[in-house]
Amino acid sequence: MPGLASMTAYERPWLRGDLVAGITVAAYLIPQVMAYAEVAGLQPVVGLWAIMGSMAVYAFFGSSRQLSVGPESTTALMTATAVAPLALGDAGRYAGLAAILALMVGVMCLVGYVARLGFLAELLSKPVLVGYMAGVAVIMTAAETLMKDPQHKHGPVRVVFTVDEEVGRGTDKVDIAKIGATAAYTLDGEAAAGIENETFSADMATVTITGVNIHPGFAKGRMVNALRLAGQFLTRLPWHRLAPETTEKREPFLHPYVIEGGVPEAKIRILLRSFETAELAELAKVLQTIAATLEAEHPRAKINVEVKKQYRNMREHLEKEPRAVKLAVEAYRRIGVEPLYQSIRGGTDGSRLSEMGLPTPNLSCGMHNFHSPLEFACLEEMETAVKALVELARLWGEQK
Repeated sequence: MPGLASMTAYERPWLRGDLVAGITVAAYLIPQVMAYAEVAGLQPVVGLWAIMGSMAVYAFFGSSRQLSVGPESTTALMTATAVAPLALGDAGRYAGLAAILALMVGVMCLVGYVARLGFLAELLSKPVLVGYMAGVAVIMTAAETLMKDPQHKHGPVRVVFTVDEEVGRGTDKVDIAKIGATAAYTLDGEAAAGIENETFSADMATVTITGVNIHPGFAKGRMVNALRLAGQFLTRLPWHRLAPETTEKREPFLHPYVIEGGVPEAKIRILLRSFETAELAELAKVLQTIAATLEAEHPRAKINVEVKKQYRNMREHLEKEPRAVKLAVEAYRRIGVEPLYQSIRGGTDGSRLSEMGLPTPNLSCGMHNFHSPLEFACLEEMETAVKALVELARLWGEQK
């Protein structure tokens, strides 16, 4: 037990600093865990009981003296999301289900520890997590403001958390009819006061190249190397005018982002992006033309281009409910900020939600330098986003 080993080697000069650290942690941890228990839909005292056990166990089994152990906002939100539909309004049942969920997660963590699965955490993108947490913080702060202050009059508000992965699958499990909303807003935008009411339309192409494999010592005139043909395919893409690194603003592009395989078969995955949905067919035709040309040059090879739909420009659907954007503009102006219309050279779950019948523009939440090691969130801009959401709730409450 690492914690016990640390205690046996404890030195007296450390005591004063550890006492100060303990008092400091307790000062913020006690109200924090009580608040997170409420976020999870439980009584505040539940947070206190949860923290005492975990901290006592970690003192013996933990490997770090600098780690704060206890509930946190994201797990509290996930608990509420998972348990509420099953509890059917029964407080006792709710508490029991939450306890079972906690035990299940604990068992899974123990299994992960025994199986040495910690490396899986390295697969989680830090920039994506930072952006996710910024959006969650803004939403939860706005929800807390609306619930605690009766002066904030508003209509029904639904809070939905999805994995906004920008490839059209983050909303696969979202039931629009169950949400029952007139409009929605995603919090996935940069800086402050931005209203993103237009996105790319997006498809993904998988180019499958089938070659002929044979021992390289006997390959002359017989081998067709799929990897080599994949290289030729890539070099024939019009990178000087249809590539992310050479385009900007409203210009479309083709973006090869994965290549895998070997001599007998190779696959290239390519993103097709344009603000005009009709242009996607033209981009697909560029790929099909390259494939046909290479097949003619290498008749023993087979090259197949399969194109799948991902998401469409939200602009095409927001026009059906103009209040979604109009009220966002008014909300920003009410808090003394002039809004800025922006077009996203990318996607958001709002693209799919809008297409599914729920108009969903994207709002700023203080994020910067998306998907890079330098991604960060600006606290002041997050506060502006909270104020805008509160005003939006008021404005929708005034609608007939």
